[in-house]
Amino acid sequence: MSVWGFQLDGIFIGATRTRTMLHAMSVSVAVFVMGIATLVPFFGNHGLWGAYFGFMVARAVTLGLAYPALERSISR
Repeated sequence: MSVWGFQLDGIFIGATRTRTMLHAMSVSVAVFVMGIATLVPFFGNHGLWGAYFGFMVARAVTLGLAYPALERSISR
């Protein structure tokens, strides 16, 4: 699942859109912190891995949502 986040990282780095990556990573870290706060007390180490998985999904989703705007800006 994390492959999509890393793939989009490469695309945004190549397009020099690091500000978009910063915003996407901020949202992803917030998802990770919420995941830790809710999952770790109940599931321990498995909760930590679940929070990490949520972080990776959030990274891919946030960058995926920003990708169409990147594509539109390049095609001009």
